[in-house]
Amino acid sequence: MRHNQIRFLILGLVAMFMSFSTSVLAYDATVNVDATVITSLSATVTTDLSFGSFGLIDNGATGTVDTAGANTNIDELVAPTVGVVGIAGAASTPVTVSITNATLTPDTTAGDNMIATLSVSNTNPTLDGTGAATINVNGSLAVGIGQVADSYSGTATITA
Repeated sequence: MRHNQIRFLILGLVAMFMSFSTSVLAYDATVNVDATVITSLSATVTTDLSFGSFGLIDNGATGTVDTAGANTNIDELVAPTVGVVGIAGAASTPVTVSITNATLTPDTTAGDNMIATLSVSNTNPTLDGTGAATINVNGSLAVGIGQVADSYSGTATITA
């Protein structure tokens, strides 16, 4: 009889420990979940980029008009201007900015196109405390030999 009592006692202890061990291992936790919707970015051109008016020195070479002033084979350069773009969004937001090159086509004649290689002054600005940044657009314009006299225009796309 004593043997059965010991067996019953052992089975009871095992059942008791099994119930404790499962309750000790099981637990619940709460995780916080959040999201923030920020102001969408916008870009506004405040000053268009202009390579100005110029003449090509006739020496059988191509010319370059550069908004930074590094001009080659150019004569009588008048009024080049750096482009300026304002970017707006949520305050203190880091932004990536890029720009495409532009093909300038003659407005009234059948002359050759010119290619403007463009860049922005800051490709990774952080918007200020009011959610704004100003980016300058600079570039270099390749002027061909015997480029036809005309006004040329084109567009570039700024992505922010």
